[in-house]
Amino acid sequence: MKKELFFDLDRTLWDFDNNSKAALDQIFDQEGLAEILKTSFVEFHPRYVEINEKCWAHYRSGDLTKEVLRYTRFEQTLNHYRVDDHALAVRLGELYVQISPYQKLLVPGTLDLLNWCKDQGFSMHVITNGFSEIQSIKLENSGIAHYFDQVITSEAVGHRKPHPAVFQHAMDLRGLEPSQCIIIGDDFGADIEGGIAANWECIFFNPRGEKHPQGNYKEIDNLKDTIGLLSVEAESQTPRSRSECLVLIFESIPLIHGREKERTNQYRIDRRGSGRNVF
Repeated sequence: MKKELFFDLDRTLWDFDNNSKAALDQIFDQEGLAEILKTSFVEFHPRYVEINEKCWAHYRSGDLTKEVLRYTRFEQTLNHYRVDDHALAVRLGELYVQISPYQKLLVPGTLDLLNWCKDQGFSMHVITNGFSEIQSIKLENSGIAHYFDQVITSEAVGHRKPHPAVFQHAMDLRGLEPSQCIIIGDDFGADIEGGIAANWECIFFNPRGEKHPQGNYKEIDNLKDTIGLLSVEAESQTPRSRSECLVLIFESIPLIHGREKERTNQYRIDRRGSGRNVF
């Protein structure tokens, strides 16, 4: 049975960083934040990113709810510029949720990889810590929803990666054993450590060159390099044709007569050329 692929979404397939930046730039202009905060978007953006990462860390640890996360990241950013306006923070949070999922940029190599996997007959799924309603919009609007059989969100499971329940839920949903699952993701803690703990095969997409301990996972810095890793899997799971089986039989039989060797070599030449059986 062919292994099934579970992709993380944000920063693995959907270009979260550039899509988020585009949404924030639009909001910054629309709400006149340059005047309110007395700063430029160039200075505002990295400050927001830093605060947002800290807020997401609190959300992942269970210290923040989704509803609070959505506005508190903006409220803390406003506070950094000495602006105390809860209503504005809530409005910015609502605008961000309305605008950001509709951005369409994908990580370079995404379509090439998904098309190749589809051609090879892999079943593909998304396994994400993102919010359910937001992730579905991202998938549909960026044109990649049709590649996936299942979209598994932490919200639906009740736990976030790397919790074992997320990986078990995915296996139960598909009727799989750990040996039949491959996860591809950019978050070492959520995707790779979670996958290793679940005894899944893990491919760590690491375009930022993060340093992590060596372990039972493969690492790439270009998404299309996943094709090379999966090619071995696809080849090993593809049924051999009659002609390929004949080659294996010939190669396993001792060649006593010169004529037998000549015919076997001729078969190999023809197989590599036209692919027809010459016997």
